[in-house]
Amino acid sequence: MGVVLLVLAGTVGVLIGMVGVGGVLLAPGLVTIGGMDPYIAAATSTWAFLFTGTVGTISYAWRGLV
Repeated sequence: MGVVLLVLAGTVGVLIGMVGVGGVLLAPGLVTIGGMDPYIAAATSTWAFLFTGTVGTISYAWRGLV
């Protein structure tokens, strides 16, 4: 189960990085594959995006692109 969730997260990460779409797939994947409650899955994906968005914003700002 852990390997499947890791593959799901990696796939979603690649899709987000390539085309900006993919985050919408994380919560349904966590519900379907991970067996999470929909509310927990939505909160988990939002929490993860908070950190990745913060790191991305700091990275772009450091380069002077923001």
